[in-house]
Amino acid sequence: MPKLRSLLSIVFLTIGIIATCLAVPVFWLWVVSQLTTKPSLSSAIAAIFIVAVLATWGLLTWGLLLLNEWERRRRRMSIPYQRYAWLRPRGLTNTEERAPVTYIETAAICAAFLLMIVLLIWFFVFAGSPLPKF
Repeated sequence: MPKLRSLLSIVFLTIGIIATCLAVPVFWLWVVSQLTTKPSLSSAIAAIFIVAVLATWGLLTWGLLLLNEWERRRRRMSIPYQRYAWLRPRGLTNTEERAPVTYIETAAICAAFLLMIVLLIWFFVFAGSPLPKF
């Protein structure tokens, strides 16, 4: 039962992250469309849109980082500390214990992977890619 609950948590978090990644630009696009009366796009409106989307995503990322830290404390998980491969001494083998991964980290990786697949399908199939077709 705990494994099923963990899997469901990851699935729901992944769906939530994907929905957030898609909902934020659509929301700000709607807000910007309400601000302008002309059918053309001015550079000021475009700048407002870009800054608003990036600021919203930054705040959501900050919130997810706080939630991830809270989950690590709640589950008494160690904070990962690993040195990058190029910073380790040559003769040293990787004897450090790998830190456990939280549900939020797993869901964010799954969401990024699924969004990349959707982007690639959209680019090559629906958007009329300029690449030659075989």
